[in-house]
Amino acid sequence: MVAWDAPGTRFSPDPAEWPEEPWSLSDFADAAIDLLDYLGRQKALFLGVSWGAATATQIALRHPDRVIGIVAGGVGQGEPPLNFSEEEVDVIRERIMRCQSGDEAAWEEARAEHDAAFYPGTRESVDYTWSKHTRSFRLPSNMIMLDTIRGIDFRPELAAIHDSGDVELPPALFVSGDSDGHHSVESVHRLREAYGPQAQATIYLETGHILQHERRAQFHDAVVTFAESVIQSDA
Repeated sequence: MVAWDAPGTRFSPDPAEWPEEPWSLSDFADAAIDLLDYLGRQKALFLGVSWGAATATQIALRHPDRVIGIVAGGVGQGEPPLNFSEEEVDVIRERIMRCQSGDEAAWEEARAEHDAAFYPGTRESVDYTWSKHTRSFRLPSNMIMLDTIRGIDFRPELAAIHDSGDVELPPALFVSGDSDGHHSVESVHRLREAYGPQAQATIYLETGHILQHERRAQFHDAVVTFAESVIQSDA
């Protein structure tokens, strides 16, 4: 198992071309495959949550021959696609700048928004090392990553793949909470249907966007069951 710090996050440096040449989601997907090459691995099962789920989906679309399967938690295909207003983006950017400078009030504001992402009935029981996440906020990476998913629509690329008939997409498990504030249950099923018959979806009741912490045991079991199935099929 490899835990990836994407370029520009945690302990990974920013790419030299940032911020003048910000990356797209496809660039991040390619970087993940570069890591696979560095590790000397031909294929892997990719797991991601939230932004990582969108990246895992993009990896499957761009590099299906390198993917055993994907588990994507907290991602869907909005109609219209998920987006953020310029005003919302400005607020996010300003708060990240404050967090990065050590502003404790900004940190508490960010934590409060994070807490609100949980389903209210489970929030208090969640053991989440929030400080590790918030303390790693930095620019320009967080805004570049946000831009990669603003208005994202996987359907044209999926349609082109299906129309070509030349590519077989790897198995996919899309997991979400029924109270996810970013992706509705309908959007998850819309993405599953666009992906094709090799995709399945699991929806957890009374669960928000941070499902891997709210439903830790169930999520773990679902990942293990899916991984065992696709690895055996790929052998």
